[in-house]
Amino acid sequence: MISKRTVQVAAAIALSIGVLPADSSGVAAAVGDPPFGAPQRIDDAASAAAGYNAAIDVDSAGNGVAVWQSNGVIYGSRRPVDGDWSAPTALMTTFGPDVVALREDGSAYFNYGIEAPDGEAIAVWFPDGSVASTNVFQQYAHGQVAADLDGDLIAYAETANGATTYHFAAADTDPIADGWTSTTTLQAFGSSRVTFGQGRTYFVAYPPDATGTDRRFRVNHVDGSTGHPTLLIRHQLCPTAGRLAGYDIGAGRSGAAVLAWRCTSRTADVIDVQRIHPDSSVGAVVELARSRQSGVKDRLSDPEVAFSPKGPTVLFSRANNATRRNVLAVSTDSSGKWGRPSIVVRGVAASSARALGARLDWVPGAALLTYRTTPGVIWAVRRLPGASFGAPAPVFSSAVTKLGAVAADGAALVAHVTQGRFASRFAPGIT
Repeated sequence: MISKRTVQVAAAIALSIGVLPADSSGVAAAVGDPPFGAPQRIDDAASAAAGYNAAIDVDSAGNGVAVWQSNGVIYGSRRPVDGDWSAPTALMTTFGPDVVALREDGSAYFNYGIEAPDGEAIAVWFPDGSVASTNVFQQYAHGQVAADLDGDLIAYAETANGATTYHFAAADTDPIADGWTSTTTLQAFGSSRVTFGQGRTYFVAYPPDATGTDRRFRVNHVDGSTGHPTLLIRHQLCPTAGRLAGYDIGAGRSGAAVLAWRCTSRTADVIDVQRIHPDSSVGAVVELARSRQSGVKDRLSDPEVAFSPKGPTVLFSRANNATRRNVLAVSTDSSGKWGRPSIVVRGVAASSARALGARLDWVPGAALLTYRTTPGVIWAVRRLPGASFGAPAPVFSSAVTKLGAVAADGAALVAHVTQGRFASRFAPGIT
């Protein structure tokens, strides 16, 4: 039996000398110098990470931050783009987190558990080492936070039995000292998707209240400076093609956005998209993919949206058979017309979309796709600025969880937690 460490080291050696690793994915790794460096441990023996309670992020320059839980304490570590992880720092005594957002000023916002059952709040770890709690919290809710390349911040706590309030902080402001730039409450019941728009704006996409009578999906464009929301989309996403399975929304720095969703029925899975133009007008619904494959789990996966200066890209996976899947991408041409799906990764060993566990992390310009394959190898695929998705590279052996983050220049971190250890690998961006 080969140990997990042996598999991990063998994969790194195979990359460094240009030899393909053992076939567990059906794809070839990149040839030549490895894009990701050697694994680095983030935690230590005294702060060994446990399970899924961990998160990482990078800023636009590639500086990284990590937060995680160990024995009821949340720890943090920082990594300069050209250095190593700092010694773990105890931040607070509680449970969580699973999301962190690093602003350009070095402040790191993360979710943590509060005393109310299943409640969460948002805290901030400042560069001087101090930690403070924001006023974003909710019982029976999941805390969420995100920062964009400019340092704008959105924080909110989603609840399944009430509206959600979105808190926006403009770049160069401190919500602790200055208060939030704006707050906006929408009837989003625990499953919204949020993306930054042009300037100090953001989009919120969310389905209707499951117990209500209005079955129309909604997308709001929110002015972060004032908190004023403008309703852009309000219609059923799957009126004739079964039920809504999943969705995503992404926006570019031009102000354009794309809503993508998957409808599933007994006979077929369909992925549709709808464009939101910079003037807030909404385009027609376009079908990107359809599968009637039988005898498989998840004919198609839920779509994920990313933007580059060239325009939007929608990624999803499609089942080839009961044991193999392709990862595909669809982009627009110079005229804005959607093209045909192209294969990013072919014939991955995975019995379902859930087993594949594909995750897309992106900022306008760069993207990082991670996924896992049978028997438990984590792979990473980068899209550097101005380029297409590259070749898949194996980065970790069997992992309890996987995390990714990417910077504007393509610098990327991937991390995993396994057997009580929290480790990462780093790939530099373009110079």
